[in-house]
Amino acid sequence: MGEPPAFRGMAGEVVRGFVSLATLIAIVPVAVVMLVIVLGLAYGAQKLPTPFLVFLLLVLTSPLIGRVAIAARDGDLHAGLVSSRVDGAALIGFVVRHVVLTAIWGLPLTLAGTWLFMRPDDSSMHEFVSGMRLVWLALAMAAVLAQIVSILIATKVDTVREALSAEAWRWALGTRRDDLVPLLAAIIGGVALPALLIWPVLGALTLLAFKASVKSGTLMAAFAYAAPGFAAPILLGRLCGAFVYAESVLPSESVSQPAEPPPVAPALNLGAALGAVPITRRADIKQAIVEIRARASSDIGAAVADAQALCEAYPTNPQVAAEVARLLLKAGRMPDAVAAAAAAIRISVNGGSAPVAADLINSFLAHRDEFDLDPTILEALGRHLMTRSDFNGSLWCFRAMRKRGGDPMKTQKALLSLAENGARAGNAGAALKIYDYIILHYPDSTLRDYVENARSTLQVRSGAAPDKPA
Repeated sequence: MGEPPAFRGMAGEVVRGFVSLATLIAIVPVAVVMLVIVLGLAYGAQKLPTPFLVFLLLVLTSPLIGRVAIAARDGDLHAGLVSSRVDGAALIGFVVRHVVLTAIWGLPLTLAGTWLFMRPDDSSMHEFVSGMRLVWLALAMAAVLAQIVSILIATKVDTVREALSAEAWRWALGTRRDDLVPLLAAIIGGVALPALLIWPVLGALTLLAFKASVKSGTLMAAFAYAAPGFAAPILLGRLCGAFVYAESVLPSESVSQPAEPPPVAPALNLGAALGAVPITRRADIKQAIVEIRARASSDIGAAVADAQALCEAYPTNPQVAAEVARLLLKAGRMPDAVAAAAAAIRISVNGGSAPVAADLINSFLAHRDEFDLDPTILEALGRHLMTRSDFNGSLWCFRAMRKRGGDPMKTQKALLSLAENGARAGNAGAALKIYDYIILHYPDSTLRDYVENARSTLQVRSGAAPDKPA
């Protein structure tokens, strides 16, 4: 089997990053905004039917979703409401596109839902109302799917005209239809998993709040139940942004074997072009990288300049940052290339695009010891390389963690995970060397007994002779 499509791997990375302490912190500003919106609707529009209140809620949360979706579209898959770097004009453009699309499908569904909601509920209508439950369910499912597709299209395109075009809808429902099911699964799982993790904690806090007063306990209980809903805009924005960003992920280009020169085309000064085009008009990053790679075969200096200009326009895009590093390596500008590669790895890992970092580090094997990477980045990269069965790459990352002053317990646990993976894969000799490495460099560790027992068990099972410490 080949590697899974880019988005499916990114969806897993987005959900993994969503189940974290950072997400709980990110919920706080979102919760404040959501509470303001909900209370405003409760007091300002209380006479409106429920379907209209739901429609207004979808419209008013558009800026929350858009801020995260645009950042994720540009490569920051762990963006939050506060941490995301989004141009104001780009956010306004998203909101306009999303509101227009939501109005197109939302108003008809809202009117239909209002008609059902306002039907008389007497005994003569009991059978009719019961039969309408399936209609309610169908309307709800249609609204959910339409909302997701609207966000995808609003994230993908740059103008209202493009959002309303048949091409945009063919893209969402035709070209990318195979990724819609993984997207829905990631949304459901991404909301359910944090709920299972945080509800016990919030439940305990609710009990404590009830001991203080009934009012504070009731408020805490309401927050506990609503917490997954408060986090939903962040997850939805990240996943929809990743859905679009996945299209810009290109296979890494070999530096040692440049591609054959393409037919000569008129030179494009991408730096000047980006300067002349407003930031609200998003460049096609994937096509830009393709053109830069083609130009590198004939004018590496111009290609580097164009890539750096593109990187300045999209500083959080991992693909662009990695391309700058590869072009600098190809140009023989080693100090700049190493610095750019380290920066690209940091951007990739922090943005949830560890596969981009993994591909890049393989292009710099001879220079990876020169990377200025902190232990947190090295641990995340090493664990990703483990999923690729890149034993040597993971080992380098975890050893580098120790050399750069990483937390001893985290470093040992990372090395133990690698050793256990190696043993399961039949690489007993390498696993034994890792155990020796831990014993040598952490002689006073509280894990020493566990490591020695694991080492002895593996020796007996594999019949390997004792190795000297690495």
